[in-house]
Amino acid sequence: MTGIVHYKRTERFMLLYALYRKGNASMDFGYNMRDLASEEGLGYKVFKSAFDYLCGEGLLRPRAQSDSQEHFFFAGITDKGINAVEDVFRDESKDTYYFPAYRDMML
Repeated sequence: MTGIVHYKRTERFMLLYALYRKGNASMDFGYNMRDLASEEGLGYKVFKSAFDYLCGEGLLRPRAQSDSQEHFFFAGITDKGINAVEDVFRDESKDTYYFPAYRDMML
């Protein structure tokens, strides 16, 4: 896998996995994803790219009905998102459809 593709896929995983952990893998949990990205040390450009991708793939579901900056990035993980995170840990040495192998991401 090329370096930039691996890096982008890893950033996406880190954001989704942070929500998975924070919400205890619950689809009922919602959080401001921009704040979560900041807590995880991800800058705005990285966050926005990952957020757009994860929403587009149906791994995150936006929950805000407002254009307010405070609520615009409020989202929850979907069943598909939970399965995508758990697939990474089923075989930590194998790439999944969405993410690199866990062992490769941790190098």
